[in-house]
Amino acid sequence: MAGLKLVASSYTDSTEEDEKEEEIPSKRIKIFKKLPSVSEAVIKLYTNDDDKNDVSVRANKSRVRSFPHVPGNWATYVYIPVKPQMHLRELLDHLLQQAAAATGAEWHSADEHHVSISRTVVLAHHCIESFTESLRKEIGVESNFVVGFEGVALYRNDGKTRTFLGLRVGVGKRSLLQLTQRADSVMQEFRQRTFYKDPSFHMSFTWTVGEIPAAVEPKLLGTLNEFLKEYLVENPDCCTFHTLALQVKTGDKVHLCPLKTS
Repeated sequence: MAGLKLVASSYTDSTEEDEKEEEIPSKRIKIFKKLPSVSEAVIKLYTNDDDKNDVSVRANKSRVRSFPHVPGNWATYVYIPVKPQMHLRELLDHLLQQAAAATGAEWHSADEHHVSISRTVVLAHHCIESFTESLRKEIGVESNFVVGFEGVALYRNDGKTRTFLGLRVGVGKRSLLQLTQRADSVMQEFRQRTFYKDPSFHMSFTWTVGEIPAAVEPKLLGTLNEFLKEYLVENPDCCTFHTLALQVKTGDKVHLCPLKTS
């Protein structure tokens, strides 16, 4: 992006001296060094808000980019959005507090809640529209369905730089597998990585830097799942929601992929 701004600057900051005629021996040729300016629209085309999420440890609580940033390439993934209601938000707060007490680690709330059905891949800007349209056609033949969480599980990112706690999907797994297969076919069409072979569908709700010691994990999950079980007795519907659409996030833009409603 800095390179484009430098180019734009060199096009627009020419002085009057640049526009004066220059003499070449034995010929008089008019040379104008001032070139057309680069529009803001073109510059924005190669601006990805993921720049903010590069290896900026202080701003992003030790998050590290899993692939190098290239101007014009956009981080993209497919997911089901989850908007926690009051009782689910309360449950997640309790689980986070218990995790912190049991491990002594600093746990951070997730910025957003979703169930992933694809890996995060990198798309060139000119591929985004056709990728999204292909995905809509694939996803649109599947009917809407209900998702329900049934337990707490622990996950690690591929680089093992962060550990997550998530609510594991129980109800709706078959529908999620079908959606994943359709998303995978689009990924293959665009030569991108497909999803995990045996996915554990879940909604991450908190994370911490590094790994949790293996000796702590069984007791931690036992405590959290026991609390979840008791909480569901009083709030049986707090972990269930209706899925009407998928979303594709590419850079800072979100595209909707509706499911069939009849």
